[in-house]
Amino acid sequence: MLQNNNLIAVSSRCAGLVRSGQTRPENLWLHNFISPNTKAAYRQAVLSFVQFAGLTGPDDLRRVDRGVVLAWRGHMEAQSLAPRTIRARLAALSSLFGELCEAQLIVLNPCHGLKRPSVNDRQVESVLLTKAQARRLLAAPDPGTLAGKRDLAILGVLLYTGARISEAAGLKVRDLFEDAGFWVLRYRIKGGKSIRNPLSSQLLYWLRQWLEAAGHGLEDDSPLFLPVKPFGPRRHLRRLQIQRVFDKYARLAELPAKATPHSCRATFASHALDAGVPIELVQEALGHASIATTRKYCKKPTAYQEAATLRIHY
Repeated sequence: MLQNNNLIAVSSRCAGLVRSGQTRPENLWLHNFISPNTKAAYRQAVLSFVQFAGLTGPDDLRRVDRGVVLAWRGHMEAQSLAPRTIRARLAALSSLFGELCEAQLIVLNPCHGLKRPSVNDRQVESVLLTKAQARRLLAAPDPGTLAGKRDLAILGVLLYTGARISEAAGLKVRDLFEDAGFWVLRYRIKGGKSIRNPLSSQLLYWLRQWLEAAGHGLEDDSPLFLPVKPFGPRRHLRRLQIQRVFDKYARLAELPAKATPHSCRATFASHALDAGVPIELVQEALGHASIATTRKYCKKPTAYQEAATLRIHY
Protein backbone atom coordinates (compact mmCIF):
# COMPACT_ATOMS: atom_id res chain seq x y z
CA MET A 1 0.00 0.00 0.00
CA LEU A 2 1.09 3.57 -0.57
CA GLN A 3 2.22 5.54 2.42
CA ASN A 4 -0.18 8.11 3.87
CA ASN A 5 1.77 11.09 2.47
CA ASN A 6 1.53 9.79 -1.09
CA LEU A 7 -1.23 9.98 -3.69
CA ILE A 8 -3.45 7.17 -2.81
CA ALA A 9 -3.66 8.15 0.71
CA VAL A 10 -6.97 8.66 -1.01
CA SER A 11 -8.05 5.54 0.81
CA SER A 12 -8.19 7.48 4.06
CA ARG A 13 -7.80 11.16 3.26
CA CYS A 14 -8.57 13.57 0.43
CA ALA A 15 -5.80 14.27 -2.05
CA GLY A 16 -4.01 17.57 -1.77
CA LEU A 17 -1.20 16.62 0.57
CA VAL A 18 2.20 18.28 0.40
CA ARG A 19 5.43 16.36 0.37
CA SER A 20 8.91 17.86 0.72
CA GLY A 21 7.43 21.34 0.48
CA GLN A 22 6.04 20.73 -3.00
CA THR A 23 2.51 19.89 -4.06
CA ARG A 24 2.49 16.80 -6.25
CA PRO A 25 0.25 16.88 -9.37
CA GLU A 26 -1.24 13.50 -8.50
CA ASN A 27 -2.33 14.96 -5.17
CA LEU A 28 -3.99 17.96 -6.81
CA TRP A 29 -5.86 15.83 -9.32
CA LEU A 30 -9.06 15.26 -7.32
CA HIS A 31 -9.36 18.95 -6.44
CA ASN A 32 -10.34 19.61 -10.05
CA PHE A 33 -13.69 17.92 -9.44
CA ILE A 34 -16.59 19.62 -7.68
CA SER A 35 -18.98 16.77 -6.92
CA PRO A 36 -18.15 14.86 -3.71
CA ASN A 37 -19.64 11.75 -5.32
CA THR A 38 -17.33 12.03 -8.33
CA LYS A 39 -14.36 12.52 -6.03
CA ALA A 40 -15.31 9.47 -3.98
CA ALA A 41 -15.87 7.30 -7.05
CA TYR A 42 -12.60 8.36 -8.73
CA ARG A 43 -10.70 7.97 -5.47
CA GLN A 44 -12.01 4.44 -5.04
CA ALA A 45 -11.32 3.54 -8.68
CA VAL A 46 -7.66 4.59 -8.48
CA LEU A 47 -7.24 2.85 -5.15
CA SER A 48 -8.59 -0.33 -6.75
CA PHE A 49 -5.99 -0.06 -9.51
CA VAL A 50 -3.16 0.65 -7.06
CA GLN A 51 -4.06 -2.42 -5.03
CA PHE A 52 -4.33 -4.61 -8.13
CA ALA A 53 -1.00 -3.43 -9.55
CA GLY A 54 0.79 -3.57 -6.20
CA LEU A 55 2.08 0.00 -6.49
CA THR A 56 4.02 1.36 -3.52
CA GLY A 57 4.50 5.02 -4.39
CA PRO A 58 4.06 7.80 -6.95
CA ASP A 59 7.19 6.73 -8.86
CA ASP A 60 5.61 3.30 -9.45
CA LEU A 61 2.49 5.04 -10.73
CA ARG A 62 4.52 6.92 -13.31
CA ARG A 63 6.04 3.70 -14.64
CA VAL A 64 2.69 2.03 -15.34
CA ASP A 65 2.39 0.83 -18.93
CA ARG A 66 -0.53 -0.18 -21.11
CA GLY A 67 -0.11 -3.87 -20.28
CA VAL A 68 -0.85 -3.31 -16.59
CA VAL A 69 -4.01 -1.38 -17.39
CA LEU A 70 -5.12 -4.11 -19.82
CA ALA A 71 -4.56 -6.71 -17.10
CA TRP A 72 -6.65 -4.64 -14.69
CA ARG A 73 -9.46 -4.41 -17.21
CA GLY A 74 -9.34 -8.19 -17.64
CA HIS A 75 -9.36 -8.64 -13.88
CA MET A 76 -12.51 -6.50 -13.54
CA GLU A 77 -14.19 -8.43 -16.36
CA ALA A 78 -13.32 -11.71 -14.62
CA GLN A 79 -15.01 -10.36 -11.49
CA SER A 80 -18.17 -9.84 -13.60
CA LEU A 81 -18.31 -6.14 -12.79
CA ALA A 82 -20.96 -4.20 -14.69
CA PRO A 83 -19.75 -2.64 -17.97
CA ARG A 84 -20.64 0.82 -16.66
CA THR A 85 -18.53 0.22 -13.57
CA ILE A 86 -15.53 -0.85 -15.64
CA ARG A 87 -15.93 2.13 -17.95
CA ALA A 88 -16.17 4.51 -15.00
CA ARG A 89 -13.06 3.09 -13.34
CA LEU A 90 -11.05 3.27 -16.55
CA ALA A 91 -12.21 6.85 -17.03
CA ALA A 92 -11.02 7.73 -13.52
CA LEU A 93 -7.61 6.20 -14.10
CA SER A 94 -7.31 7.88 -17.50
CA SER A 95 -8.14 11.21 -15.86
CA LEU A 96 -5.32 10.78 -13.36
CA PHE A 97 -2.77 9.84 -16.02
CA GLY A 98 -3.98 12.77 -18.11
CA GLU A 99 -3.07 15.04 -15.20
CA LEU A 100 0.42 13.53 -15.10
CA CYS A 101 0.78 14.04 -18.86
CA GLU A 102 -0.13 17.71 -18.55
CA ALA A 103 2.47 18.09 -15.80
CA GLN A 104 5.00 16.44 -18.19
CA LEU A 105 5.74 13.73 -15.66
CA ILE A 106 4.84 10.97 -18.13
CA VAL A 107 4.93 10.99 -21.93
CA LEU A 108 1.88 8.88 -22.77
CA ASN A 109 -1.39 8.11 -21.03
CA PRO A 110 -1.48 4.28 -20.80
CA CYS A 111 -5.28 4.41 -20.91
CA HIS A 112 -5.39 6.33 -24.19
CA GLY A 113 -7.17 4.38 -26.91
CA LEU A 114 -7.97 1.49 -24.57
CA LYS A 115 -11.21 -0.23 -25.56
CA ARG A 116 -13.90 0.05 -22.95
CA PRO A 117 -17.01 -2.12 -22.51
CA SER A 118 -19.96 -0.93 -24.53
CA VAL A 119 -23.06 0.26 -22.69
CA ASN A 120 -26.53 1.27 -23.73
CA ASP A 121 -26.37 5.06 -23.99
CA ARG A 122 -29.80 5.34 -25.59
CA GLN A 123 -31.82 4.33 -22.56
CA VAL A 124 -31.46 4.11 -18.79
CA GLU A 125 -31.05 0.46 -17.87
CA SER A 126 -32.60 0.68 -14.40
CA VAL A 127 -35.64 -1.54 -13.91
CA LEU A 128 -38.89 0.43 -14.14
CA LEU A 129 -41.43 -0.22 -11.38
CA THR A 130 -45.13 -0.42 -12.08
CA LYS A 131 -47.44 1.74 -10.00
CA ALA A 132 -48.58 -1.37 -8.15
CA GLN A 133 -44.97 -2.26 -7.32
CA ALA A 134 -44.30 1.30 -6.16
CA ARG A 135 -47.35 1.12 -3.88
CA ARG A 136 -46.14 -2.20 -2.43
CA LEU A 137 -42.74 -0.64 -1.74
CA LEU A 138 -44.31 2.32 0.06
CA ALA A 139 -46.56 -0.01 2.04
CA ALA A 140 -43.64 -2.13 3.28
CA PRO A 141 -42.32 0.09 6.16
CA ASP A 142 -44.20 -0.01 9.46
CA PRO A 143 -45.40 3.58 10.09
CA GLY A 144 -45.99 2.70 13.73
CA THR A 145 -42.25 2.61 14.45
CA LEU A 146 -39.65 5.37 14.31
CA ALA A 147 -37.56 3.47 11.76
CA GLY A 148 -40.67 2.83 9.69
CA LYS A 149 -41.59 6.52 9.64
CA ARG A 150 -38.06 7.45 8.54
CA ASP A 151 -37.84 4.74 5.90
CA LEU A 152 -41.25 5.63 4.46
CA ALA A 153 -40.12 9.26 4.16
CA ILE A 154 -36.91 8.17 2.43
CA LEU A 155 -38.71 5.93 -0.05
CA GLY A 156 -41.25 8.71 -0.62
CA VAL A 157 -38.49 11.18 -1.52
CA LEU A 158 -36.97 8.69 -3.97
CA LEU A 159 -40.28 7.86 -5.69
CA TYR A 160 -42.04 11.24 -5.56
CA THR A 161 -39.10 13.47 -6.53
CA GLY A 162 -36.76 11.16 -8.45
CA ALA A 163 -33.85 12.13 -6.20
CA ARG A 164 -30.65 10.10 -6.26
CA ILE A 165 -29.75 8.36 -2.99
CA SER A 166 -26.76 10.69 -2.59
CA GLU A 167 -29.09 13.67 -2.86
CA ALA A 168 -31.49 12.20 -0.31
CA ALA A 169 -28.59 11.41 2.02
CA GLY A 170 -27.35 15.00 1.89
CA LEU A 171 -30.65 16.65 2.84
CA LYS A 172 -30.85 18.84 5.93
CA VAL A 173 -33.92 19.95 7.87
CA ARG A 174 -33.55 23.46 6.44
CA ASP A 175 -33.97 22.02 2.93
CA LEU A 176 -37.67 21.51 3.66
CA PHE A 177 -39.45 24.88 3.62
CA GLU A 178 -42.40 26.85 2.27
CA ASP A 179 -41.93 28.97 -0.85
CA ALA A 180 -44.64 30.90 -2.74
CA GLY A 181 -47.32 28.91 -0.92
CA PHE A 182 -45.79 25.52 -1.74
CA TRP A 183 -43.74 23.27 0.49
CA VAL A 184 -40.55 22.42 -1.36
CA LEU A 185 -37.53 20.22 -0.93
CA ARG A 186 -34.17 21.61 -1.95
CA TYR A 187 -31.30 19.25 -2.67
CA ARG A 188 -27.89 19.48 -4.19
CA ILE A 189 -27.30 17.75 -7.49
CA LYS A 190 -24.30 16.94 -9.65
CA GLY A 191 -22.02 19.87 -10.34
CA GLY A 192 -22.68 21.49 -6.96
CA LYS A 193 -25.95 23.10 -8.08
CA SER A 194 -29.22 22.95 -6.13
CA ILE A 195 -32.80 22.53 -7.28
CA ARG A 196 -36.18 22.88 -5.58
CA ASN A 197 -39.12 20.57 -6.15
CA PRO A 198 -42.63 21.18 -4.73
CA LEU A 199 -43.91 18.30 -2.64
CA SER A 200 -47.14 16.37 -2.93
CA SER A 201 -49.35 16.44 0.17
CA GLN A 202 -48.64 12.73 0.72
CA LEU A 203 -44.86 13.13 0.76
CA LEU A 204 -45.08 16.23 2.95
CA TYR A 205 -47.20 14.27 5.43
CA TRP A 206 -44.62 11.47 5.63
CA LEU A 207 -41.76 13.93 6.13
CA ARG A 208 -43.63 15.75 8.90
CA GLN A 209 -44.53 12.49 10.61
CA TRP A 210 -40.85 11.50 10.64
CA LEU A 211 -39.60 14.87 11.89
CA GLU A 212 -42.20 15.01 14.65
CA ALA A 213 -41.40 11.49 15.83
CA ALA A 214 -37.62 12.00 15.65
CA GLY A 215 -37.84 15.38 17.39
CA HIS A 216 -35.34 17.34 15.29
CA GLY A 217 -37.76 19.28 13.08
CA LEU A 218 -36.63 22.66 14.47
CA GLU A 219 -32.90 21.96 14.07
CA ASP A 220 -32.17 23.59 10.70
CA ASP A 221 -28.58 22.35 10.48
CA SER A 222 -29.47 18.78 11.40
CA PRO A 223 -29.49 16.09 8.71
CA LEU A 224 -33.04 15.39 7.58
CA PHE A 225 -32.54 11.61 7.73
CA LEU A 226 -30.76 10.27 10.81
CA PRO A 227 -29.93 6.89 12.29
CA VAL A 228 -32.85 5.88 14.49
CA LYS A 229 -30.49 5.28 17.41
CA PRO A 230 -28.07 8.22 17.19
CA PHE A 231 -25.06 8.26 19.46
CA GLY A 232 -23.21 11.55 19.77
CA PRO A 233 -23.61 14.38 17.24
CA ARG A 234 -26.34 14.29 14.61
CA ARG A 235 -25.03 12.72 11.43
CA HIS A 236 -26.34 12.02 7.96
CA LEU A 237 -27.26 8.55 6.85
CA ARG A 238 -24.63 7.33 4.43
CA ARG A 239 -25.49 6.35 0.87
CA LEU A 240 -24.87 2.70 1.73
CA GLN A 241 -27.35 2.92 4.60
CA ILE A 242 -30.05 4.29 2.29
CA GLN A 243 -29.18 1.57 -0.20
CA ARG A 244 -29.81 -0.98 2.56
CA VAL A 245 -33.13 0.67 3.43
CA PHE A 246 -34.25 0.27 -0.18
CA ASP A 247 -32.97 -3.31 -0.44
CA LYS A 248 -34.80 -4.32 2.74
CA TYR A 249 -38.19 -3.11 1.57
CA ALA A 250 -37.63 -4.18 -2.03
CA ARG A 251 -37.39 -7.75 -0.76
CA LEU A 252 -40.50 -7.35 1.40
CA ALA A 253 -42.41 -5.84 -1.53
CA GLU A 254 -41.19 -8.64 -3.82
CA LEU A 255 -39.81 -6.23 -6.39
CA PRO A 256 -37.82 -7.52 -9.38
CA ALA A 257 -34.38 -8.77 -8.35
CA LYS A 258 -32.67 -6.09 -10.46
CA ALA A 259 -34.54 -3.19 -8.84
CA THR A 260 -32.23 -0.57 -7.32
CA PRO A 261 -32.69 2.88 -5.76
CA HIS A 262 -32.10 4.31 -9.23
CA SER A 263 -35.22 2.39 -10.29
CA CYS A 264 -37.17 4.95 -8.24
CA ARG A 265 -35.65 7.75 -10.32
CA ALA A 266 -36.44 5.93 -13.54
CA THR A 267 -39.96 5.17 -12.30
CA PHE A 268 -40.60 8.82 -11.38
CA ALA A 269 -39.41 10.06 -14.77
CA SER A 270 -41.12 7.38 -16.85
CA HIS A 271 -44.51 7.64 -15.16
CA ALA A 272 -44.39 11.45 -15.30
CA LEU A 273 -43.71 11.32 -19.04
CA ASP A 274 -46.40 8.67 -19.49
CA ALA A 275 -48.86 10.96 -17.68
CA GLY A 276 -48.20 13.69 -20.22
CA VAL A 277 -45.84 15.90 -18.21
CA PRO A 278 -43.72 17.88 -20.72
CA ILE A 279 -40.21 16.50 -20.92
CA GLU A 280 -38.78 19.94 -20.11
CA LEU A 281 -40.51 19.85 -16.71
CA VAL A 282 -39.24 16.33 -16.03
CA GLN A 283 -35.76 17.52 -16.97
CA GLU A 284 -36.10 20.38 -14.48
CA ALA A 285 -37.32 18.08 -11.71
CA LEU A 286 -34.42 15.67 -12.21
CA GLY A 287 -31.85 18.44 -12.51
CA HIS A 288 -30.50 17.24 -15.85
CA ALA A 289 -28.27 19.74 -17.65
CA SER A 290 -29.24 18.27 -21.02
CA ILE A 291 -32.66 17.20 -22.20
CA ALA A 292 -30.90 14.39 -24.06
CA THR A 293 -30.19 12.79 -20.69
CA THR A 294 -33.86 13.02 -19.74
CA ARG A 295 -34.85 11.32 -23.00
CA LYS A 296 -32.94 8.24 -21.85
CA TYR A 297 -35.65 7.86 -19.19
CA CYS A 298 -38.43 7.71 -21.79
CA LYS A 299 -39.20 4.08 -20.99
CA LYS A 300 -42.96 4.62 -20.94
CA PRO A 301 -45.02 1.66 -19.70
CA THR A 302 -47.37 2.09 -22.65
CA ALA A 303 -44.46 1.55 -25.02
CA TYR A 304 -44.44 -2.12 -24.08
CA GLN A 305 -48.19 -2.38 -24.61
CA GLU A 306 -47.76 -1.14 -28.16
CA ALA A 307 -44.72 -3.30 -28.93
CA ALA A 308 -44.74 -5.34 -32.13
CA THR A 309 -43.77 -8.50 -30.25
CA LEU A 310 -47.07 -8.43 -28.35
CA ARG A 311 -49.17 -8.08 -31.49
CA ILE A 312 -48.07 -11.28 -33.20
CA HIS A 313 -50.15 -14.43 -32.79
CA TYR A 314 -49.51 -17.84 -34.34
